[in-house]
Amino acid sequence: MAPNDNHLLLNSKKHVRRQRFLADDELKYATKQRLKGKSEMFYFTGTEKLLDRYRLCIECDHDVEK
Repeated sequence: MAPNDNHLLLNSKKHVRRQRFLADDELKYATKQRLKGKSEMFYFTGTEKLLDRYRLCIECDHDVEK
């Protein structure tokens, strides 16, 4: 999973939670349609958050506790 997948799929579980899919392809299609409906600002915001996390990691000199 790419680092920014979390941003893309964060609310996807909520969106499909009450739906039933007979096949994986149906779920994939529903997810693709949901992502196609997102605005450019949705993707821009996600990218900006990812850059901020990268900057924070670099600035802390890799001294991060989990």
